Amino acid sequence: MQTGRGRLVERFLNGGGRVACDARLIPRPGQYVMATASSGNEVLASPLFAARAHRDGFIAAPELPGAWLPGSWLYLRGPNGNGFHVPSTSRRVALATFGGGAHCLLPLVATALTQDAAVVFVGEHADLELPAAVEVQPLGAFSEAACWADYVAVEVRRETIEWMRESIAAADVRSMTAKAEVIVRTAMPCGGLAECGVCVVGTGRNRLALCSDGPVLDLRGLLV
Repeated sequence: MQTGRGRLVERFLNGGGRVACDARLIPRPGQYVMATASSGNEVLASPLFAARAHRDGFIAAPELPGAWLPGSWLYLRGPNGNGFHVPSTSRRVALATFGGGAHCLLPLVATALTQDAAVVFVGEHADLELPAAVEVQPLGAFSEAACWADYVAVEVRRETIEWMRESIAAADVRSMTAKAEVIVRTAMPCGGLAECGVCVVGTGRNRLALCSDGPVLDLRGLLV
């Protein structure tokens, strides 16, 4: 884990922004860095996820704190947490969102296309910039996409986990053979330092802290 300083160069209308920082502080897909701004008065740091790379840092996924202003210096700690692990052999990749955006899945598009994999995105995509090579389907096509893919990645918010469970159970894809991962977005105030318990989720008989055990988890484990 590293610490250092970055800068919020731009803010975007979708709630994201461009962060300039040292390469060692750039989170890989699914990981995050904890950040506080010199211009803000927040007590707790906020987790930043990378929506895509940039030549001098990364594009941060929504939602950045509203008080952060362009030009603000950021104090960064990370990268933290468990990220996505796309097999290098994957040739059929399905990405899906069950509420709350899908910006954390965007880096996986570039990874998959670099591997000459076919990519299908399932769900709401109005504010995403997807390459023309990506096939887009409504959420109702998740079952078909998941059974076709050899790798599945899902983004969900903690408050929509039950909806995701019900939707996937109804689609009868628990028996899919693909490697399947899910990133759960929620507040992670301690960033893995204090074991505060705010970000804990239940997976079967286990309780996992998203800040340290996640935020990327095994999808099948979360469906139990």
